[in-house]
Amino acid sequence: MESGVQKFRVKLLAESSGQNTMDVLCQVGLDGVRMLDTSTNRTLRIYPLETITRCDVTDSSIFTFWSKSSVDIEPRRIRLQSNRYTANTILDIVTAATVQIKEMGGTSRPSDYSKTAEQQPEKKKGFTDWVNIIKPANEEKEHWVPDEAVMKCTACGTDFGAFVRRHHCRNCGDIFCDKCTHGRIALTAEENAQPVRVCDRCLAEVTQRLSNAKELASKKSAGLHSHQDLARKLQVTLVLQLFVPTKTKATVTYLA
Repeated sequence: MESGVQKFRVKLLAESSGQNTMDVLCQVGLDGVRMLDTSTNRTLRIYPLETITRCDVTDSSIFTFWSKSSVDIEPRRIRLQSNRYTANTILDIVTAATVQIKEMGGTSRPSDYSKTAEQQPEKKKGFTDWVNIIKPANEEKEHWVPDEAVMKCTACGTDFGAFVRRHHCRNCGDIFCDKCTHGRIALTAEENAQPVRVCDRCLAEVTQRLSNAKELASKKSAGLHSHQDLARKLQVTLVLQLFVPTKTKATVTYLA
């Protein structure tokens, strides 16, 4: 494990008719669960730990988790197919990372853990430093839904044609019409990050994510553990988790 992060080759299973099952690398860290391109290691999608409401190993070889961002009405299901060992290992690491964040005073679910966060404000300081160290500079979506796979705007349902062009959202990769992709925003907090076209839904999601990162950054403290200490602590927690018998690894639900 390098810098407290491991990568696993898995299949990201399709959840709708407009998606395709694809091979990706799954990387789990204190900033969340990332889907990476297998050839370039570029980030395709990231699910912050604080948005993950539940995770489980289903059908013995599929790691399944549900993510609910600030703009989602219901949690979205994400399924990663591999083998029994890999699926359970990913479950262990996600659980260990969540425990680590809770010990730091971070949130596992924003609304449910707001009181805990207020009681431990000092432990939240410096968390953004760790996130920025392991966050790639470019979060732009590399895998896009093929043009020919979508005939209507994903948001408003307008039919595409000669006068209604398709536009990809650089965050989620789905296809929208021009009026539903008016937003332009940088996908990371990096100084050199360029604004890109996003759909209205992702504009709200990314704006909220960057706002949260900025708020945490303003509270950083030099007296906290270094990122090396955090990586070692995550490793220790993971080792402890791995010694738990497999039969005890039931569904993990993060509750207040």
